[in-house]
Amino acid sequence: MNLFIIPSWYPSASNPIYGTFNKEQAGLIARGKQDWNIGVSTWGQGDSSYLIPASSPFSIFKLFQKGEKSKTHITQNFTEYFNPAFTWTRKWCKGNIEGIIKSNAVNLDSFINDFVKPDVLIAQASYPAAVIANRLSKEYNIPFVVTVRMSPFPFTEFLTRKGSIKEIIKKPLEEADYLIATSNSLQERLHDFGFKKVRVINNPVDTEFFHMSPREKANECRILTIGRIEEQKGYDLLIKALSQLEIPFELRIGGDGSKTDEYKKLAKNLGIDERIIWLGILSREQVRDEMQACSFYVLSSRHETFGNVIPEAMACGKPIVSTRCGGPEDILNDKIGYLCENMNVEDLAEKIKLMINNHSQFSSEEIRKEVVTNFSPEVWLAQLESLFKEIVPK
Repeated sequence: MNLFIIPSWYPSASNPIYGTFNKEQAGLIARGKQDWNIGVSTWGQGDSSYLIPASSPFSIFKLFQKGEKSKTHITQNFTEYFNPAFTWTRKWCKGNIEGIIKSNAVNLDSFINDFVKPDVLIAQASYPAAVIANRLSKEYNIPFVVTVRMSPFPFTEFLTRKGSIKEIIKKPLEEADYLIATSNSLQERLHDFGFKKVRVINNPVDTEFFHMSPREKANECRILTIGRIEEQKGYDLLIKALSQLEIPFELRIGGDGSKTDEYKKLAKNLGIDERIIWLGILSREQVRDEMQACSFYVLSSRHETFGNVIPEAMACGKPIVSTRCGGPEDILNDKIGYLCENMNVEDLAEKIKLMINNHSQFSSEEIRKEVVTNFSPEVWLAQLESLFKEIVPK
């Protein structure tokens, strides 16, 4: 099997954590299927060198400094192809989508020259990846699937005033051989918009990387949460919930974002700022170390298509408290932790208090077993391979 992956988001020199899950998943495929050839197409997504922001018109001079194409062999069967293309607001020349498609075609040609024509194109997210894959699928006669990575789906910018999906992503999603939804709630959402060929395949967890490790116990309950510090993640709800507790705890928040200062001020106003440690942006190794050292993990999001951090923490043997925000409902059960009502501060506070008192009663071995059974790379790859066999011409 030969796969050509087109990720809407991907790590770059200037933005090393942008879309890391896409690179990690490509690596999991390459590691688990060493007889497959995996190509990933990059054009500078997430790299500030190839972004022309509307707020900085003089950056248009970057257009005269276009870089050279290249390829990087990550492993023997995993290659990254790079052919730069600039990105700007879609209000001007559609954000250079035609130039981006051409850059991806050059990368696809390089993959074909190195190996053979891929069996499947995989678009990671509805825009721009699905748009690119749709065009290349027609030009090269290759089936394509789309992993729908938008939370919430779709982003408001892709909705008309009447609430229907704009043609720019509707057409490629309709013409895809399959849409991959990472949770049942996302599948239902896609069905509501009229998309019929949808398969639920949950995201995988690298259970070799995320593993249990004995750690010295903290003096008080250590609560962990990690993610972009934006409204979606519900840290304001979490801080308000914790302010209602009178029992000792330490909250550790990993990540950064536009709401950091606002939420720090909220914590101070509520009198719990001394109980919160802001860790900033973490490497994957630091994420794992924090998960191994915490008492339990909290996800307070307003919406998630899956919630990768939950099974990652579970793989480290940690119980979970999570809001009912879409993806977590597919993951949690009574052996793992507690679900609370979405955007309900009182219920979140109650479930966290319950977990502070009971977290030691959860079995780390049983929690990790749930991940290995349901979300391991082997399970995920078997589901992907089954889907590919349905769409690849015999």
